[in-house]
Amino acid sequence: MILLCMLALASAAFVAWPFIRFAPDPLTKETGLLEALEERDRAVAALRELEFDHRSGKVVDDDYRSLVRTLRVRAAEALKHVDAHA
Repeated sequence: MILLCMLALASAAFVAWPFIRFAPDPLTKETGLLEALEERDRAVAALRELEFDHRSGKVVDDDYRSLVRTLRVRAAEALKHVDAHA
C-alpha cells in the first residue's frame, strides 16, 4: 500500500512539474525588446487608423501617400528592432 502511494505521488509530481516550474520571461531579460514591441504596435495601429481615415474620406490621396510612406518606414524600423532582440 505504501509503495502504491509513493508511486502515485511520484506520478503526480512528474505530470505537474511542467506546470509548477517557472520559465524565465524573455521580456524581463531584454529591456529593449519590450520597447521595440510597443513601437511596433504603435506603428501598426497608426497605419490601420490612417487606412481607415483614407477609406472614410477624412484623408485625401496626396496626404495619404506621404503619410503612409513615413508610417511604413517607421513600422519597418520597429520590426527590425524586434527581430534584433528576438
